[in-house]
Amino acid sequence: MQSICSKEITRADTKSISDFCQKIEKALAKHDIKKSHIFNIVLSVDEILTNILRHGKTKNTNRDKHIEIILIKQKNRITVSIKDNCEPYAIGKISKINIHEYMKSDKIGGFGLIIVNELADSFSMQRIGNTNIITLTKII
Repeated sequence: MQSICSKEITRADTKSISDFCQKIEKALAKHDIKKSHIFNIVLSVDEILTNILRHGKTKNTNRDKHIEIILIKQKNRITVSIKDNCEPYAIGKISKINIHEYMKSDKIGGFGLIIVNELADSFSMQRIGNTNIITLTKII
């Protein structure tokens, strides 16, 4: 097991996300991971972080959101752990969908996590103490 990269984001801005996603891309490329897998991992992390920054609430509105991201490479998989200090949120069951039908529908939002669920080989969320923990795994 090898940590590829990690980051703590305390400012709620998209520049932090963009910078970190570029760092992930470079770090994964150094490990000879297929470009399609790198793309899937980076897109998933970007979507999750964007959701946390846009929709995550903290008890004290003056308190910054704190997000910790860790990527770990094991033999044939990358595991991404994303922890945040936001209020509990329920992702619920994310089911497989027909993307073409979804695009034709009048539904707004919720598509990002559906994409993450499609791109990852496993995707879960849990709450431990005051921390939300999202874990996704990609077989490489």
